[in-house]
Amino acid sequence: MEIAGPLKIEIVTQNNSLDREIHANFTDIFQNLNLREQAQVFNEYIKQLKSQSEAIVDENSECQGMLVVLQIAVQLAPHIQAGEIPLNETIVVEAQSDSMLGNLISGRELN
Repeated sequence: MEIAGPLKIEIVTQNNSLDREIHANFTDIFQNLNLREQAQVFNEYIKQLKSQSEAIVDENSECQGMLVVLQIAVQLAPHIQAGEIPLNETIVVEAQSDSMLGNLISGRELN
């Protein structure tokens, strides 16, 4: 699943374990915008994610993956708007193998 926007998302497996991490990095283009433009672009990104996830009718892993990215983006939005996040750093979200998020990013179906 490719979601175009200010974030580059990558799934990383740590040290041959079943635990995985979601790494989110801001694109160079986004980093170079002023704070007001960043807030506008990020809010549009959230709207796009909501629209795309609603357009996917079935409960497949693509939709659930998009919802995970949406949830992360919604949590980041107020901090982006306030300029509180260093945009040149990687945001890491841990997903243990036995969690719902871990099951999603490892390709297992969720109930």
